[in-house]
Amino acid sequence: MATFRTFFEGKKLLKLILQLIRYDIPPLIVGKSSIGKSYTILELATRWRLPHSMLYIGSEKPENIEGLAKLIGGDNKADILQFLKPYWFPNEETISSQVTNGRKILEKYSKTYDAQPKFIYSYDVLHQILIGLMDTKYEENSTEFKGSLIDTGESEISDSIGKTILNSKPFTFKRGLETSLQAKTAHEDTLTAKQAGRDDMRDMCMYICTVLGYGNYWLVLDELDKVGEFEKEKYAPLLHIVRERTLKDWTLRQINDKKGLNIPISVKNNSYKSIVDSVNQQIDKQLPLLDCRVIGIANATKEIEEALFRRFCQVIMDDTMQLYMPDAKTVAKIMKCIDEARGDDDVQDLKADLMTKLSFLDDINLQWQYSFLPRLLNNTDQLNNFIHKNFNEYYNKVKYESNNQPQTISNKILGPEILNTAFGKIMYDNFLANKDKDSEVQKIFNCMVRRELIPTELTGDTNESILSQVSEIKDPIQQVRMILEKSYQEDPILFWDKIELDITQQFSDIKDSGGLNIGKLKNWTSSTLDNVEASMINEKGEVDLLPGIGNKMLPIAYKLMFSLMINQQDIDMDLFNSTQNLIANRYDDILNKDKNLKEIQFDENIVEKSFFGVTQTERKGMSESKQINLKSKSLVGNIHYLSTYSLAFNGYMKKYFGNEFTIFNREVLGDTRKWIDFKEKSEDKSTTEYGILLFFRKEQVFSKIQSLYKNFISSGQPETKQTRNLGDLIKLIDLGNES
Repeated sequence: MATFRTFFEGKKLLKLILQLIRYDIPPLIVGKSSIGKSYTILELATRWRLPHSMLYIGSEKPENIEGLAKLIGGDNKADILQFLKPYWFPNEETISSQVTNGRKILEKYSKTYDAQPKFIYSYDVLHQILIGLMDTKYEENSTEFKGSLIDTGESEISDSIGKTILNSKPFTFKRGLETSLQAKTAHEDTLTAKQAGRDDMRDMCMYICTVLGYGNYWLVLDELDKVGEFEKEKYAPLLHIVRERTLKDWTLRQINDKKGLNIPISVKNNSYKSIVDSVNQQIDKQLPLLDCRVIGIANATKEIEEALFRRFCQVIMDDTMQLYMPDAKTVAKIMKCIDEARGDDDVQDLKADLMTKLSFLDDINLQWQYSFLPRLLNNTDQLNNFIHKNFNEYYNKVKYESNNQPQTISNKILGPEILNTAFGKIMYDNFLANKDKDSEVQKIFNCMVRRELIPTELTGDTNESILSQVSEIKDPIQQVRMILEKSYQEDPILFWDKIELDITQQFSDIKDSGGLNIGKLKNWTSSTLDNVEASMINEKGEVDLLPGIGNKMLPIAYKLMFSLMINQQDIDMDLFNSTQNLIANRYDDILNKDKNLKEIQFDENIVEKSFFGVTQTERKGMSESKQINLKSKSLVGNIHYLSTYSLAFNGYMKKYFGNEFTIFNREVLGDTRKWIDFKEKSEDKSTTEYGILLFFRKEQVFSKIQSLYKNFISSGQPETKQTRNLGDLIKLIDLGNES
């Protein structure tokens, strides 16, 4: 029989449970009495202002769970039995209206958001705003909050190192004063929208929680194990609630035609923009938006009906969860006294006693095969998935301890410590705890780790690990080449998705607690170009394009690198240009490896799509609007000239106005002599100044400069040399445009 896992601390436990909630995998939190199984969950729901209900199943009457039955007369005067909504059921129209208003508030707030990176609809940005909201509240009897959202870094679910101010310019949230009806009810979520009143913070939380996958209504089912022998009929409606989110004629999931948002499978390349777009479309169409998450709580699971138990993911509490780490000296001392009094033997006895009260699954059933495991091990949301992030920490630890030797890593990765990873805990708590080491489930677990979690491990046609094959090759570029080749052979269709994910994932690590790390940026550049070189150069140093890979890798990788760097606000113009030079120099080095090389034939369609957005063939008969849309996702947009719709142009604009224009504004427009000199030189077409002026005359660029000037005028600030000369610059641009 498997040994009991060692320890899974409360901080990780909370993140694991929240990950399950986000992926709509109902967690069943199990542990001894008074360990605080529900406390943190309810505190979090309250701080996020999420409507929620707590049902104590052991003591609830069946009719309170599924609603009272009522006889009504039909058209033919026959009696019809109808079930009324139970007292706890949320008002779906109210929730929809609050989520709808939340979008408006977030859109307004995003204009004041100035933390780094800049506001985008990513998990990291939205999650941090949620953390900021969690620590923000109105003053007593106040209807308005004006100030900044701050991620203090003190929450156990915060990823911030230290204090982060999310909006330096104050933002105003408003609410209505609490009504007598609100004060009287314990189920505010059952009120109408008018009765629930205005609360901008609540609504913004509701919208963010919806698009991140937390849903917008939490139903907490406590005391699931306290159902009496003669009350087992309670399990039937609970099964429907957990499985289909339905109860008689009522549904707890209305969003997306009752199918839910399907997070994370519908997430695209780790971006939540597609989810945001989906929710926004439903808001615009005035469709219902209710999206329920179910959380189960019990002291034991032996007596829970198996059909219901299988619908949950059991999480055994090893440690007390808490939203904030207690820092008071007295509290810390008390906690230490309790730990010392219990002793290790007592703790192990408690665990052993708990194990006898728990149920475990004997097989990877259909629910786990087709729903739970694909979500947990998804490759669409890896950067935001605690399961993957936690495993990568473990993997890197094993790599370090193994001196980066592939074979040693391969042997150690499935050691006992793997059970202390998030994925190991889930599998242990649900399947492995009562199984032998050689059990079928253990073998399935080992296979999933090797195939889905190990970052670089791939298997070929033989059972021999690619890691062991790679270890025999000394040249690191040729190691990469073998991995690329085996990966492509394994799944040519998914290969390019994996490449894109790897490049994107590594790019996300270029920032650390001190901000952008230039050394990490260079390493990322070099690592990505290793793929390019490996796809083109064989072990003899000759150009030898890998079949299916070598003629595509460079245009695909370069376009992705370019777009990632353009969208990273911390990379200024100088750093961007220097990184571009690194890329160009590395490519020259690749070409110089083979002296007999004349020309490399890249895939023409891939090149055209990367650089121009569309192939020559596809362009024929395509509408101008569709062409423009494709150009905006390409490097240069047009064959003979740089399109103003392209990534390159818009990227350059972004970098220019993020840095270079600030310098121009300060050093040229701020000095009248230099400004007069600039104007005189710009009349000569051979000068740099003339080229700058041509750039300023581009429609998008000119519009940006005009916007800067309008913002100054509307601010009411007194005119300076810079702003006066900025107005003069606009006249000069206008003059050129007229001519």
